[in-house]
Amino acid sequence: MTQFVVNDGAGPRLHAFVVGVSRYPYIAKGLGEAEARRLLGDLAPITVPRPSAVAVAEWLLHADQGTTEAPVGTLEVLISAEEAVTLDSAKIDTATFVNFREAFVRWRKHCSTDEANIALFYFCGHGWKPGEQLLLLEDLGEDPDRLLANSVDLAAMRAAMYTCGARTQVYFIDACREIPRDLLTLRSSPTPLMDASKLTGALPHVDAPVFFSTADGQSAFGDGGMATPYTDALIAALGGRAARRGLTGWTVTTGSLASDLQRIIEWNRPPGRPRQHVTIDGLASTGVLRSLTGPPKVPFRVACEPPAPASVTASPVPPTAAATDLEFEGAFGEIAVGVYVVSVSYPDGSKSDPVYRSIDPPNSEFSIMGEQL
Repeated sequence: MTQFVVNDGAGPRLHAFVVGVSRYPYIAKGLGEAEARRLLGDLAPITVPRPSAVAVAEWLLHADQGTTEAPVGTLEVLISAEEAVTLDSAKIDTATFVNFREAFVRWRKHCSTDEANIALFYFCGHGWKPGEQLLLLEDLGEDPDRLLANSVDLAAMRAAMYTCGARTQVYFIDACREIPRDLLTLRSSPTPLMDASKLTGALPHVDAPVFFSTADGQSAFGDGGMATPYTDALIAALGGRAARRGLTGWTVTTGSLASDLQRIIEWNRPPGRPRQHVTIDGLASTGVLRSLTGPPKVPFRVACEPPAPASVTASPVPPTAAATDLEFEGAFGEIAVGVYVVSVSYPDGSKSDPVYRSIDPPNSEFSIMGEQL
């Protein structure tokens, strides 16, 4: 098994389960009846799940926990790639169905120890959505007569987690949600992770949203060999760009993620790339995923008229003895959230009129207009 124990102290913990599947050895073998053969043949090789899952796992292992009441406790990791994957000198197990089910049982058991625990699940790999979302594991198609046996029904997995102890659960699914025509006529089912008899009874209130990287019937995006835009945005959001200030300080919640994850993806989207639409299923409310020690830093852009400034200067408001002016080359930068007096300097040495601007999560963009002084 590949389980990391990050903090096994007393009190609530965040228990994470991270899965990335880049290797599908059976997709090009032409096995099975017509529907199964076509479905497997239509799945293209992908490289992005490996770096994406590694990036999420490394962030969970090494991120500053701040003042979080439920720091990372345990981390289950499964990654399938053409070459073996190591993380913190540990060889990572592959994302086969048997390994997935064993890791799921351990993860669920850890999550069940305290109602204040947080359950975090991340998946990057191929997916189908004939009705409920299916997560396709490495050994999909190993038995072409039971094509979906080595896939995971996300809805059934969530139902199993609803009866565990953790009242805050969050699922991040970076996978396609297309509906292949052959899948609608194929009489095959995923193998259950748990007996259905264990899932009876009244379901408690659980803050348990699913953040899909794309909309129903759509493909997910990624550039070969790199973490996906969704994954980059997720790490940035959890790192603080989705934080909000409350009575207890700056926190990232399921609700703030619901508001900001799409905005971060759009901010990072290069010209020409199709828009990616994050879709949310389930309740996203006030579950605190992370608490920060202070205000987060967020990126900003300034649209200037006249254009082409040499630099932007931001002075904190109100000024303090420790505060200094911050100068950024060009019309962009990264700065702690807050209110600033902003002015623009031009190559000829002139400056614009200073203006007050609020820099807010997850990113800020504003204009400065007027004559150069």
